[in-house]
Amino acid sequence: MRVFHLLLLALGLLLSQLGPGASQLTALGQ
Repeated sequence: MRVFHLLLLALGLLLSQLGPGASQLTALGQ
């Protein structure tokens, strides 16, 4: 689902802005 993919992208961007620790979560999401 494209909508779900966009949600994950937006979430990843928000996490990446929070800090380096959150970037590890985005890496797991990918």
